[in-house]
Amino acid sequence: MIVPGAELVMDGQAVDISGGGVRVATKRDLPAGQNVMLRFSLPESDGEVLVRARVVLSFFDAARQAYAHGTAFTQIAREAQEAIGSFIDAAEQAES
Repeated sequence: MIVPGAELVMDGQAVDISGGGVRVATKRDLPAGQNVMLRFSLPESDGEVLVRARVVLSFFDAARQAYAHGTAFTQIAREAQEAIGSFIDAAEQAES
């Protein structure tokens, strides 16, 4: 997770992903409304996905001992959107 203007790069773990956003667990808190850039890889996908997002929800997840940030994508390339959609479809089929 990259926080523009703050020169802050944070490592995090994607906890949940949808076509409209991703929940990320990090060691630092971020306020709701914070704009961020997310860079991540999807299993069985070529390369990395880079999207702009906004933190819409932030809370401390005691079970993970980390801050959970619900983000909404604000700018995403079509290729990235398609890769996320394919990943979600494959995950849902695996659960069936």
